[in-house]
Amino acid sequence: MLVHLVDITHENAEEQYATVEVTLGELGLADKPRVVAFNKVDLIAPSDGRTSTLTELEGALRREHPEAVLISAAKGWHLDTLMRTVEAELAKAEAPALAR
Repeated sequence: MLVHLVDITHENAEEQYATVEVTLGELGLADKPRVVAFNKVDLIAPSDGRTSTLTELEGALRREHPEAVLISAAKGWHLDTLMRTVEAELAKAEAPALAR
């Protein structure tokens, strides 16, 4: 299981995301289960983390990265969602092995 953590505030976040994905492919890890987490949403969203600006940001990111989770490690925003997503991906990855 890989957690691909992206600093959403970095000016080249999309390029960095793409570079990591290419590198994972080159390492033979493209099929490895993974969760993408966009971190530091607290630096681009209003202070409560639950307003329409964050919802709009999440909508835009969902169009490009439907599997991603938006988090703020510093503020603790949506870390429970990240953990549930990781657990779900692990369960999906383990299911075929258990069926054998």
